[in-house]
Amino acid sequence: MAPGCTCGSRPAVRDLPVLLAMLVVVPMMGGSVFMGAASKALGSLLGHFVYGVVVGAVYGTGKAG
Repeated sequence: MAPGCTCGSRPAVRDLPVLLAMLVVVPMMGGSVFMGAASKALGSLLGHFVYGVVVGAVYGTGKAG
């Protein structure tokens, strides 16, 4: 991890998009909770993780300087 990275410091905030997608969005689209299979749920988790890493790398820590 990069110096100053706070990726693992707030797991509730970090995991919220995945849980929201699995518990609200997927059932609204006609799927089952957690997509009905562990492999699909882990794939979605990995996709959200990669997205978070990219956003964190682009925007950084937000500290000027």
